[in-house]
Amino acid sequence: MNCIQRWTRYACLGLTVGIGICTVAITGCNKEIIAFPTKEEKTPKLIGSSAAPYGLEPMEVMGYGVVVGLPGTGGNIPQGPARSAALSMLNQKKFEKPTEFLASKEAAVVLVMGKVAAGARNGDTFDIELKCLDEDRQTTSLQSGYLLFCSLKDVADVSQLSERTSEGGSQYRSGFEWAIAEGPVMIKVGQSADQRKGRVVAGARLKKERQVALMMRGDYAKKAEHAMRIGSAIDERFRVQSSGNFAKIADPKDAQHILLRIPDQYRNNVARFLEVLGRIPYEAGSMERTVWQQKCGEDLLDPDRCFEAAVRLEAIGTDVTNQLAKGCKHEHMKVRFAAAESLAYLGNSELSADVLADVALRSPELRSYAITALAVNRESACSSKLRDLMTCDSVETRYAAFVAMRTAHPTDPSLRAFHVKDSNYSLYDVAANTQPMIHVSTVGKPEIVIFGKGHQLLAPCSLVVGADIVVNLREGEDECTISVTDADGKQVKRRCSSSVNQVLATTSQMGASYADLVDLLKQASENHCLSTKLAVDVMPKLIPWSQLARADLPVY
Repeated sequence: MNCIQRWTRYACLGLTVGIGICTVAITGCNKEIIAFPTKEEKTPKLIGSSAAPYGLEPMEVMGYGVVVGLPGTGGNIPQGPARSAALSMLNQKKFEKPTEFLASKEAAVVLVMGKVAAGARNGDTFDIELKCLDEDRQTTSLQSGYLLFCSLKDVADVSQLSERTSEGGSQYRSGFEWAIAEGPVMIKVGQSADQRKGRVVAGARLKKERQVALMMRGDYAKKAEHAMRIGSAIDERFRVQSSGNFAKIADPKDAQHILLRIPDQYRNNVARFLEVLGRIPYEAGSMERTVWQQKCGEDLLDPDRCFEAAVRLEAIGTDVTNQLAKGCKHEHMKVRFAAAESLAYLGNSELSADVLADVALRSPELRSYAITALAVNRESACSSKLRDLMTCDSVETRYAAFVAMRTAHPTDPSLRAFHVKDSNYSLYDVAANTQPMIHVSTVGKPEIVIFGKGHQLLAPCSLVVGADIVVNLREGEDECTISVTDADGKQVKRRCSSSVNQVLATTSQMGASYADLVDLLKQASENHCLSTKLAVDVMPKLIPWSQLARADLPVY
């Protein structure tokens, strides 16, 4: 196994996405750059031969939480650590008679779990999963509940640290508080759904950065000067201007370790950053670098080698623009795409945007990577292409383009948002001149996106959402009645048009949670009361590069 193959194995560890981005939605982290398999190559010394990344697997964090607001479906639990933690939380929230409250069927103690991605920064959000405890024999459903503020920590099994502790089974110890979590609980819809499990979309917020690092290999770990030399090479390649100062990407801590900060252009694609970093040539003279660059440029024009060659050129830096620009004009789509993607990460949207948009439309296999690359730069060339993609016929392309636009251009006029006061979710009305569609997300980010015009509830319609929201539309009427029962048992009613936009906006203003709105739309769709198509978590499929490199993709 050569150094490039070893590096790729480490770089891809734990970064394959199943999120979409959405854990990212458009993360593009499902890459496996393929080293040339036919023979050992003579290459300059690459960083991947001297150091390997670590800390790439998602880190699991967990804690106990209390779900409140349950309509008589909660349950009590016996004495133990979970109950003690729950009572402490309720006391902090100044609940009157917390012991009686836990026994009131309006609350449930749950285990809260989430995963912190490699390279995540302070303030980033991520989804959390909830499940009732094994000792809870009473709770029947978490539907309509709200998770109170709780703390999430990393946890380790210390039972194997000594013979004495290992004899007693698993023993867990908590560590640092990485995140805080709260929010409305969403339950899967369907007869097979486990009502004792739930999710809070983007319910956790990170409190500190989780850095990726390099570990020096073998003899390279014996002297600090090796780490310093590699750190300098990394900073030289990824040097960025920040408030008049050059921000450091690499921070050598000692002879064995180099901490890394993910450059902004790779924030949504940590795997690619590590792949590029591993291919940075260092300790090479100008002649050797010139020869290497020329060879990579030649390999770029070979459809069987273009993916690896493009990343190697990207690792060299902006000096390779001419070679990549030549690749953008190649007859084979794989070559055009590989060259344009690297140009995008090098900051050149003028040469890359047209190619990437064309690939996103034509190639389902490369679509996710192309749209991710369009979100790298905040130039008008990219935003224009993303606006066009939001109006195409493909559902997955439209929503992926929206996510890319929201990520790179959050204030773009094409993203018309309904502002819901005191809510943790977003409602968008976009791409008016396209086929009507509504997209809801249950992973990554709580948002409902309405594409096109003419979305209506169809009469007769009666939807019961959560414990206290009812939406009625009678035959022959064009206005809905929305009823909400408040905490004092008083029923509040409002009328609005049967337009889905108005129904969602009005229900939100009356206190509906994101889980309530998703449930409302799913019920309307399942009962044929929705005039338009409802899509849930539809994103382009991420295909590993190992398959794409061998695939006989069409020549457009």
